[in-house]
Formats: sequence, structure tokens, C-alpha cells
Amino acid sequence: MINPFSGEPNFINEQGIKYWLDQSTSDYANRADIYGTRLKGKVFLVKRPDGYKTRLLIGENQTILADSQTLDGIATKIDLLKFIKRSKY
Repeated sequence: MINPFSGEPNFINEQGIKYWLDQSTSDYANRADIYGTRLKGKVFLVKRPDGYKTRLLIGENQTILADSQTLDGIATKIDLLKFIKRSKY
């Protein structure tokens, strides 16, 4: 199993927090579901200097839409956000 936090991060902010783009989960968020609902955003693997690791779904306006420490957790939150978005119409 490949460690998703290995390799060089895509960027490091001023607090020393490291961010790796999770392309496959980002693609999942942006891909239309069976109802045609999609989210616009990117998922990043994040590691703080204290060792805490999580995944963040960041929307197109740079706000955090969801976070979870597990892949299943962020995928579930993506599905829920798609459902909520669809229910607004």
C-alpha cells in the first residue's frame, strides 16, 4: 500500500501545514452522480506539524466544505453534499 502522505506536498502554508492533492477523490467529487449532481472542488490530504492528518474538501471559493480522517468518511460527506445540493432545487 502506498502512503498518500509520501512525496513532496503540493504546497506548505505559513503554519507549516502540508497539502497533497488527492486527484482521484477530487475527480469523484467533481464527477456527476446518477442524478447529474456534481461538486466543484478539490480534495487535499493534509498533515499538520503536530502529526494530525485529515482530508479536506475545498470548494471553488476556497472554503472548507468537508473534512474527514478517512477516505470512506470524505466520500460519504461528498455524497451527502451532492444530495443536499440536489435537494435545494
